[in-house]
Amino acid sequence: MEKVQIEDLKNIHFLSNPEFNDSGDWLAFIKTRVDMEENGYQSDIYLHDVKAGESWRLTASDEVSNFTWDGNDHLIFSALRKQKDKDKAKKEDFTHLYRIYTKGGEAEKFVTIPAKTGQIEVLDDHHYLFTMRTDLNGKDLYNLKDEAKKKKELERREAEADFEVLEEIPFWHNGGGFASGKRSRLCIYDSKSDKINAISKKKTSVQHFELNESKTKALVLMDKNKGVSALESELAILDVATRKLIKVDIGKRRFYDAQFLDDDTAFLLINENKKYGLNENPKFYLLDLNSLELTAIVEDLDLSIGSSVNSDMRYGGGQSVVVKNDWIYFVQTDDTNSVLKRMNREGTIETLMDEPGSVDAFDVNNKDELIFVGMETSGLQELYSLMNNTKKVLTQFNQEYLDNHSVIQPEPLQSKGEGDDVINGFVLKPLDYKEGTKYPGLLVIHGGPKTVYGSVFYHEMQVWANLGYFVFFCNPKGSDGKGNEFADIRGRYGSVDYDNIMNFTDKVLETYPDIDQDRLGVTGGSYGGFMTNWIIGHTDRFKCAASQRSISNWMSFFGNSDIGYFFGPNENDAWPWTNAEKMWDLSPLKYADQCTTPTLFIHSDKDYRCWIPEAYQMFTALKLHDCESRMVVFHDETHELSRAGKPKGRIRRLTEMTNWFEKYLK
Repeated sequence: MEKVQIEDLKNIHFLSNPEFNDSGDWLAFIKTRVDMEENGYQSDIYLHDVKAGESWRLTASDEVSNFTWDGNDHLIFSALRKQKDKDKAKKEDFTHLYRIYTKGGEAEKFVTIPAKTGQIEVLDDHHYLFTMRTDLNGKDLYNLKDEAKKKKELERREAEADFEVLEEIPFWHNGGGFASGKRSRLCIYDSKSDKINAISKKKTSVQHFELNESKTKALVLMDKNKGVSALESELAILDVATRKLIKVDIGKRRFYDAQFLDDDTAFLLINENKKYGLNENPKFYLLDLNSLELTAIVEDLDLSIGSSVNSDMRYGGGQSVVVKNDWIYFVQTDDTNSVLKRMNREGTIETLMDEPGSVDAFDVNNKDELIFVGMETSGLQELYSLMNNTKKVLTQFNQEYLDNHSVIQPEPLQSKGEGDDVINGFVLKPLDYKEGTKYPGLLVIHGGPKTVYGSVFYHEMQVWANLGYFVFFCNPKGSDGKGNEFADIRGRYGSVDYDNIMNFTDKVLETYPDIDQDRLGVTGGSYGGFMTNWIIGHTDRFKCAASQRSISNWMSFFGNSDIGYFFGPNENDAWPWTNAEKMWDLSPLKYADQCTTPTLFIHSDKDYRCWIPEAYQMFTALKLHDCESRMVVFHDETHELSRAGKPKGRIRRLTEMTNWFEKYLK
């Protein structure tokens, strides 16, 4: 058996976006692999024949990020398949759409939309409903003729080449750069006339739309920004024939999802934000589209929708809620797993699958067959079928890797939490563990904090266990999967969660006496980076630390993070003008002068979620107080470095961390 290595990233297959055609006989999905030569990712559409049970590659462009079905036998996707198109895309806004027959043949470019598109759906032979990226700071160029468009584009780029004008917050988005004036507009493109008809207003940003089966209406979710982006969203109904967008007035709400149950009824997923703040679990509602009467399907529902199970072995997304056959199918994070359930109009909930692991994305066909991208215990992503309570694996993309490598099985462990709370976690033993031999230990803390660790494959943890470390991790108060009450730590960061993590560490050391208590390390990213910063200022039990994409100062986070102006006050239960003292008390930077733990800081200079000064401040404080520290800055990377960053950067990041642990713990 081979050891799990840092460079193994290049050997893993990532699956995403499973979607049935109308008949349910074919399922398309995207498979992605690392391209080390180009320092990027290769993504292609694969097909699964439901009857034959076989899957194969359909496209060969290596750059497909999304697709949509065009009838039962054709798929449409966007791509830049020629170098001249790639060069042109750097200067102009356009989208090439390709159409490919599911039974074979070369993809044909059949239309070019003169705009950067997002979501796109086919209405008929020459009409396409889509979202278009626009900029309020410059004249719309999408319906100008070629020469006029090129001239205006050149003028705009030259005029704005050396500065940014900021008039809104958030003024930037992690992964998206400066955002002031940027919008996503709902449009219809007519390929016969080569014209784009903009439907939504200029200042409104469309987040998502959902067509009904007959493609006569669409539910549209929108955000508004009048200088400050609203935390509530808006719902509208598009009449496709008249092109009219009619706002649904049901009060200020935060919509997570909107889908048709039938032409007269919509299913809505809404965060009420009444008791538990912005991270409150959403509720299921039915909206009568004629009377606009809104009814909660289940009044006291407290479920976490979607998979919050952490892994660094995903790329791409997919659906976590699907309305089909008069049922609402959904993924729920339940404790340390994400499971499949469904609910009918009366609020009856059925559990379809609750095995250990994670359901990452799925779709349902007319025969009630679910096909999902999932990860089993210690497993990597594969495609699975679920029908009549029977689960069947459909692909083996990652099985050879798992069969040939020393994958360590996680051992569950519980410790006592606050009151009656039970803290769930896991331990990975070192490769070739021998009882009576002392080993170093690594505590790993997840981000969020409203996410969870489960039993699925986690690359960096497997690397460390294969190098001879005990690796342990848990879900403290604030984590997902146990309801709103457990997840709510607003104003309590660094208290009950810190106690939970330290108590779990004590439980691990008690249960596994071969861990050397004098050789413990700690690491975490985002919230886990915050907690790593907090830990090194409150205890010296760890001999080294690696703080990643962290928060150190809630005051600076407030004004610089893309979510800081609302997430910071929500999580601190305080504002800079009303309780600055509390925000400082909850900031790890306040306690940095007490740190004696050698600490590595990992941060990206385009991380606008936890902006890089958060790490600079802690690094500076440790240096000033003679605490050994090192900082590694990754250029042109974002908050997603460890999960979706450029492959060479991901490998360098993990190498830096591993070398740090090897230096201080061995």
